[in-house]
Amino acid sequence: MPFNTSSPAVPSSRSMRGPREAPISESILIGGATILMGLIAGFFYAYSCSVMIGLRHTDDRTFVLSMQWINATVRNAGFAPSFFGALLLSAVATVVVMVRRRPGRWLIAGACSLYAAAFIVTVAINVPLNNRLAKAGLPSDPNQLSAIRANFESTWVHWNIVRTSLSTCALVALVAAITVRHYGPPLRSASNCVAHSFAQIEQPSPDEVVDTNEIDRSPVGVVLSAVQQLQLVMIEAKKSQ
Repeated sequence: MPFNTSSPAVPSSRSMRGPREAPISESILIGGATILMGLIAGFFYAYSCSVMIGLRHTDDRTFVLSMQWINATVRNAGFAPSFFGALLLSAVATVVVMVRRRPGRWLIAGACSLYAAAFIVTVAINVPLNNRLAKAGLPSDPNQLSAIRANFESTWVHWNIVRTSLSTCALVALVAAITVRHYGPPLRSASNCVAHSFAQIEQPSPDEVVDTNEIDRSPVGVVLSAVQQLQLVMIEAKKSQ
């Protein structure tokens, strides 16, 4: 079937990206929440994939002493902005986008809820375990050290994996929200683009006779036809930018 040689009205790159009327302050707010979420998710992840694995192979005294010092020094100016800021900024961003009914608002709300759960896990489980470990001190009796470690390690590691998973999912949700806000729903944009390209194909008139023997229905032919369609869409989209 012949292609229409006239310039088709391909949607502009601006229209395909969805609404862009959101103020810059709103984008900064969501971007800041995403950065802080990435930092705290990476912080939890580092424990899961490195710190606790390394300490697993140490003796009881080294393990207890190391965790006591880590817990005693972790509350610092580098940790606080990500731990508290990720929750604060994601909560504020959720309120703003919900009130203004912005695209991606449910993803941002979901990210806030996921990290709130991770925050609760930390405050309700990991922090009390840290405090209990600090109060236990460093006894000289090997049996007491072994008992202190046994009451701490497995539970702390398990719930650290939980909060790592929650905060990582929250980060993914925020990145997805930014993508939706900037480009529009990806699947809908892609489907509209493909549908538009096929709409440019001239349908044969009733008087035309299509020789089906001339149509290449082999797998290679189908692939080549699809590539041609994609090339036309990309060329027209580039012209409209």
